[in-house]
Amino acid sequence: MGITLKRLSGFVLLWVLVGCGSQSDAPLRIGSNNWPGYQSLYLAYDINAYSRTQVSMVQLGSATQVLGALRNGNLDGAALTLDETLLALADGVELQVVAVLDYSNGADVVLVKPEIKTLLDLKGRKVVVEHSAVGAIMLDSMLHEVGFSASDIEVVARPFDLHESTFQQEDIAAVVTFEPIRSRLLAAGAHEIFSSASIPGRIIDVLVVRTEIIDSKKTLVQQLVNGHFMALDFMKTKHDKSYEKIATRMNLSKVETQKSFEGLELPTLAENKALLVNCERNLQKTADYLTQIMLERKLLAKPVNTKDLCRSEWVQEIAP
Repeated sequence: MGITLKRLSGFVLLWVLVGCGSQSDAPLRIGSNNWPGYQSLYLAYDINAYSRTQVSMVQLGSATQVLGALRNGNLDGAALTLDETLLALADGVELQVVAVLDYSNGADVVLVKPEIKTLLDLKGRKVVVEHSAVGAIMLDSMLHEVGFSASDIEVVARPFDLHESTFQQEDIAAVVTFEPIRSRLLAAGAHEIFSSASIPGRIIDVLVVRTEIIDSKKTLVQQLVNGHFMALDFMKTKHDKSYEKIATRMNLSKVETQKSFEGLELPTLAENKALLVNCERNLQKTADYLTQIMLERKLLAKPVNTKDLCRSEWVQEIAP
């Protein structure tokens, strides 16, 4: 069944990053990288759920670039992992979660060269990983699986957009990465040896908006959130057509694109309402857990306040 808004005026999406002016008629600028769980925000544009004058979707090369654009005031919001949201909060960028986009349940992976047969074979070898909480969670979970410590491998820190090229170097044994690089490396002969399916519920992607503009642009935020759920509806009812459009954006084949979504759980509207209305028992609890991990790994310089992490009114405004 499709979704409708109790009150809504229209929808919008743009492809380019605009200046950071504060005019009341300026579009809502939302940044993301090319993660499959964020594709609903672009698919919403493809299915004409948005017009092009109010919400600007900005695709950047990595989460690091998205966080930088948030810090510099060039974005009004973003699609981020929950740990990236905590990084932004620690940097003084006040954000609130308006929707939960996905849970990684196999989409984040450790890929290895063909000569690596088991996790034990990684001892003393170079492993590429992004300097992020997701990277730390995946790496720590993999090491725990075989009783290794971080000193048993040689960590090579690289941002996501360099994972593919770095993995091709002869002395690199493994990479902790995610889609769409996962599918491209698998097609090139890499093997998957560990995934987030072994740690369900720990890696979460959310849609966040700056607290300072969230109330002044309520209608635009409503349009953005509604567009995401309209796109999820379209993906359910127009399965093949959806993946054709998404495959083009992700530079993958249709089959690879479908496989990339197999490792994701996309929370429904009803699930989002439960998660955000009861934030302190759900998202906030997970955020506090991540905060401790990030402080221990020195990924956060200081604790962050997660008390006002969620805003539920936009998902509540959408009728099933």
